[in-house]
Amino acid sequence: MEMEEFDHTNREYRRLFRRPVTDDGARLAAVAGREVVGSVRIARIGPPVHRHVAYLTMAVAATWRRRGIGAALLNEALWWARSAGLEKVILNVYASNSAAIGLYRRFGFAEEGRLRGHAKKSHGYEDEIMMARWLMGA
Repeated sequence: MEMEEFDHTNREYRRLFRRPVTDDGARLAAVAGREVVGSVRIARIGPPVHRHVAYLTMAVAATWRRRGIGAALLNEALWWARSAGLEKVILNVYASNSAAIGLYRRFGFAEEGRLRGHAKKSHGYEDEIMMARWLMGA
């Protein structure tokens, strides 16, 4: 989960979701009433040697965390990845976000590296952990 704040307007989300699922990616939202409370984006990585890999980003509004929204979004993103024939999904997560790290581990993601001071947030630099999950037979 990479966003420091969850601040898109509903209008911005409508524009982003005009074509939410393609052969190259999927963008999904969790909505409560008329409010977007979570989103996930998963997309193939461009170069031919990486076309078997997708990069995932996810955010859940702070007041909606620990209610299963992240798990539901992640489950759908992985379903898209499998149906698109992808073999590996990668992501970065703030090193301090133990809840997200735990969620990703429950879904089979493993740490593959650490990016020191990779994120520049309002309170300073923060490390990000690179995680990945193989989907098929590796």
